[in-house]
Amino acid sequence: MEPSAKSTPTICLLLLLLSGFKGIYMQSCQQDCQQTVIQRRIDGSVDFYRPWSDYKVGFGDPSKEFFLGLDEINRLTNSCPTQLLIVMDDWEGNRRYAHYDGIIVGSEGENYNLKQLGKYTGSAGDSMTFSLGQNFTTYDRDNDVWSGNCAVRYTGAFWYKDCHQTNPNGLYGKSKQNESLIIYDIHGKLNELEENVVNTHKKLMETQTNLTNCLNGNPQLNGVLEKIHKLEMGFKELRTSIKKPSDIVIQRRVDGSEDFFRPWADYKEGFGNSSGEFFIGLDKLNKLTNSRPYELLIVMEDWENDCRYARYDQFIIGTEAEKYVLKELGKYSGSAGDALGYSLGQKFTTKDQDNDVWNKNCAVEFTGAWWYKDCHRSNLNGRYIKGGKTTVFAQGVDWDPFKGHYYSLKFVEMILRPT
Repeated sequence: MEPSAKSTPTICLLLLLLSGFKGIYMQSCQQDCQQTVIQRRIDGSVDFYRPWSDYKVGFGDPSKEFFLGLDEINRLTNSCPTQLLIVMDDWEGNRRYAHYDGIIVGSEGENYNLKQLGKYTGSAGDSMTFSLGQNFTTYDRDNDVWSGNCAVRYTGAFWYKDCHQTNPNGLYGKSKQNESLIIYDIHGKLNELEENVVNTHKKLMETQTNLTNCLNGNPQLNGVLEKIHKLEMGFKELRTSIKKPSDIVIQRRVDGSEDFFRPWADYKEGFGNSSGEFFIGLDKLNKLTNSRPYELLIVMEDWENDCRYARYDQFIIGTEAEKYVLKELGKYSGSAGDALGYSLGQKFTTKDQDNDVWNKNCAVEFTGAWWYKDCHRSNLNGRYIKGGKTTVFAQGVDWDPFKGHYYSLKFVEMILRPT
């Protein structure tokens, strides 16, 4: 019988999904009818984007949002026959459930492998079976079968495969659409675009070879090869800027719709809309860059549609206690020029927290927030000034080696790419 939307759920886990669900109740239900709540999501009050050690022992408040802990779930599911019941509510008041009649989770030595689920019944659809046989993955322990880390990609922790059909420990938030499906669709289109670019590049190389042979007998074609070479370099740059499935966009400036002249608290937590202008948040950036090796790719475009990029092959920032210091950048490559190297070793500064080495506050002086020194050669969180050229010195979305300090860029995207 399906649980009533008005009755107390008979399962022990409540979670909220990014895909638009208001709540999900999941419970480990043993044959003697003893019920044990193992997880609950209800209001977003607890951060579920946590390391392996937290998921091992559990976290949160059992009367509110919490996770029981993988050690205890392993003990429960191996002590006697155990069922799993998941009840979920969406934001329109609809309730669904999923029941599995025999769940077993392995030990830590087995990476808490989802060994058994049993038979599915319910009204929500069977999403868990996709994870059967998979090891548990967190942002600092990648046990999935995908080339990247599913926990990092989808800001959660779960028995990911490549990656998931359910993400109960993902971000809490109202959404009418399934973001995972949207992301997969976008990645499919990007991969298709990259394949087209590669094929075009191959044809370009064939054309260049033919023109070289032709040039031997036709001096009038002088200069053609130089133009072909420039076109080829343009294709290489385009291919570099195409996002890959494992990429994580951490910042974007595109139209000036979001105010980036914000206090420390906003930069700590993040702000904006990930589909438009936004900043991911320094706390999350610290966790990401210390969970595995990443390079930083910065793609930028001026108001004359000239695209450039800067790549740094190792990117690590410190904790809040360290003022999110820019610890590592690695080696630079690209076409935009190395502006960020000037900020290496610098702490993050906002208008209300001055951590730069200048006798004033660089964030206030240049209307932004950044790893300022005294003060900057890049200011990607600066004021968005339409039109490009400006009479205001170094206050715009600025990358000095590319366009100088009297120019504000049209588009910028900062991307983490696993190495």
